[in-house]
Amino acid sequence: LLRALKLEIGPNGCVSDAALVLRAYARWGMSCAKRLLGDFAFALWDPTAQRLFLARDSLGGRELYYYLTDVCCVAASEIKQILAHPAVPRRMNEGKVAEYLAGVWHDLEETFFDGVQSCPPAQWITVLPQTLVQGRYWDVDLAARIRYRRDAEYAKHFRSLANAAVQDRLRTIGPVGISLSGGLDSTTVAALAAPLLPQSAAHQTKLRSFSYVFDEFAECDERAFIEPVAQRYELETHYIPSDHRWTLRDVENWPESPDAPIGDAYVLLFLSVLQAARDSGCRLLLNGHFGDALFAGGRYWAADQMRDLRLGALAKSMTRAGHRHQWRRDLGVLGLWQLMPEALRSAYRRRQPRAIEEAYPGIHPDLVRRAGLAARLDPNRARPAKVAPDRWQRYRSLLSNGWAHGISLVREFTHRNGLEIAMPLWDRRLLEFVLAVPADQLGRPQQTRWVLRAAMTGLLPEAVRLRPGKTTFHPLFVVGLLRRERTTVERLLADPQIVRCGWVRPEWLQSELAAGENWSRNGYALWQALSLEMWLQRHWS
Repeated sequence: LLRALKLEIGPNGCVSDAALVLRAYARWGMSCAKRLLGDFAFALWDPTAQRLFLARDSLGGRELYYYLTDVCCVAASEIKQILAHPAVPRRMNEGKVAEYLAGVWHDLEETFFDGVQSCPPAQWITVLPQTLVQGRYWDVDLAARIRYRRDAEYAKHFRSLANAAVQDRLRTIGPVGISLSGGLDSTTVAALAAPLLPQSAAHQTKLRSFSYVFDEFAECDERAFIEPVAQRYELETHYIPSDHRWTLRDVENWPESPDAPIGDAYVLLFLSVLQAARDSGCRLLLNGHFGDALFAGGRYWAADQMRDLRLGALAKSMTRAGHRHQWRRDLGVLGLWQLMPEALRSAYRRRQPRAIEEAYPGIHPDLVRRAGLAARLDPNRARPAKVAPDRWQRYRSLLSNGWAHGISLVREFTHRNGLEIAMPLWDRRLLEFVLAVPADQLGRPQQTRWVLRAAMTGLLPEAVRLRPGKTTFHPLFVVGLLRRERTTVERLLADPQIVRCGWVRPEWLQSELAAGENWSRNGYALWQALSLEMWLQRHWS
């Protein structure tokens, strides 16, 4: 990019982002965004054309918001900056509230504030005196297919992409660390990054790892998987005792963002890693975020094997899984059903509709109606006619606004601690790869992350590479809400705004509080309501 723009590097060896953007716009105009790599969001005034030009990076790593009326346009990287303008009213957007309570982030433009819009990832916006024009400069080619004869070829391809994604993010001056759990995602990043560090700009011999560990909550502890990786790659390990970091501990200082609720019940664990990395002198922190999203499409393994007529592979998968597998779900709902003609699928849905109240009993029926939640939850909303339902779900989950919002919050908290964050798995090349390969490369019966496991053969210890499940921090949630912070929960929900606004049914809320560990959706629905209430009390009381 520097060569194409004929930009000279300054005396400190750097070129400012603003200089790059301005020169790129001068050279390529409104098509400049597709030439830029990495995370970015910018607003640029063109006095000659009398237009305001906004653009956001392809995956939404940086936030960009705007508010538009007939007489003004206000744009900023944070909503609170927009709300500070006297022309911007402060009104709640019930559509976003309903989506949040349902646990979905399908709409790419709405925010919690009525009239304040988000520039969607991979899009540009031009504001002219009389109109607004919006365009998309990048999208995944849903017709693209990657097909090889052997599993090993998929693994080789994935490994080359993952290695490049890690290497591209090591261009930093200063110590590099990694948030290391015992899961496949962060251990993969560690195994790829550690050998590259001595040749990177950091000139670092050992990668520093930061891991939360537990003695009281032994089921949350992952040292059995962390230590083999740390020993193989001679990591400089930092263990963070975390038995006391249960959900809602020290609620008065619970992390917050004025733009939206914090939906992570275990955010204290992440913050403890940031603080430890900061105190050790790190400048850059790697992590394995986005792995769950990359490989979530593996649940459609049977649909792709049927679609490609790989019946031998289908039979082999069935034999390997055995009689205990959820065959009705995998072969039926997630398999054959995805190949049915749309007319047949629509007819079935009309005959057997699933009521919103049944799926989300806590959301008030009035909010369901006012927000049009049924349409928002439609899995085929905006699906192109030629795109199969399962491929559309894989695409929509990967490009969900929830991921972009979550990553932006991660970046916000990281910057508060004086660090930069790098998420190699949140990479456009990897996203395009997982959407183009057969779903059974992403997962198979009783074995998730198939292609990643194959790609890391010889690089990860076998006990880590082949671990069957993943660790849960749910005990921290249970202890927090039911024991340690029970009075806090009762105080927060004594006269909740979520009930007074007509968003949550009061009888459901009371039944959830009395249910103990028999919560609906494993406590997730209650946490969504509770985190929304905390946010409202801090920013809307």
